Amino acid sequence: MEPTRIRQPAAIPALFGAGAVVLGAVLGVVAGPLARWLVTLLERTPIPVHQLIEVVAGLTLAWSLPVGLVLGVVAGVALAASISHEGLRLTVDGGGLEYQQKDRDGWLDHADVASVHRDGSDAVVLDRDGGVLARLDADSISADRLRAALEQHGYRYLPADPFEADYRRWQDGRPELSGDEHRLVRRWRAAGKDAEARAEAEADLREAGLAVRQRDGRIQVRRTAGSRHGTHRRPPAP
Repeated sequence: MEPTRIRQPAAIPALFGAGAVVLGAVLGVVAGPLARWLVTLLERTPIPVHQLIEVVAGLTLAWSLPVGLVLGVVAGVALAASISHEGLRLTVDGGGLEYQQKDRDGWLDHADVASVHRDGSDAVVLDRDGGVLARLDADSISADRLRAALEQHGYRYLPADPFEADYRRWQDGRPELSGDEHRLVRRWRAAGKDAEARAEAEADLREAGLAVRQRDGRIQVRRTAGSRHGTHRRPPAP
């Protein structure tokens, strides 16, 4: 069977890029009149008029519109390229999952993947012990497309986290976790939206037998089957 490649719709970066061009055109139309109004207003006050404002005020529509369009095109191309770079590129086949996103490039062997589920905008890949193998930002990919591709190649896709009942609210210093475990959770929290740093923190959490997520602004944690300290209540097998 041929691999299935999932990409964000090309229309998404194109629409944002086109929006930047339109904004540039609008800026080209209104910049001159707005600058002239600002010059008139400032001349009535002790505040000096900046030279750039005077230059813009002196532009006619024949000049300001092309300038605005050029700026819009440059901004649109840069924005579209950035969105394309940040979008998830996932290749699914019987051997494993290959993903690229931003500067992350990874492979997950099929034998290591127990299931995949959505957690908000993320696609969360779990290992056989219930640990987090990968958390991928799949905001631009529909759940139906993801499910169809995974099931086509024999992966287990779940509508929700199979360990939902196991999570507990994390509070730094509580005795349920050791000092080292609290340190790992703090490191995960400090990673914020840095995908690379968060992935490294989740790998260390998985080695420690912990899984972490965020709900309503609060961090939740659970132990996995690989934990040396046992687990919380586990859901029944399907």
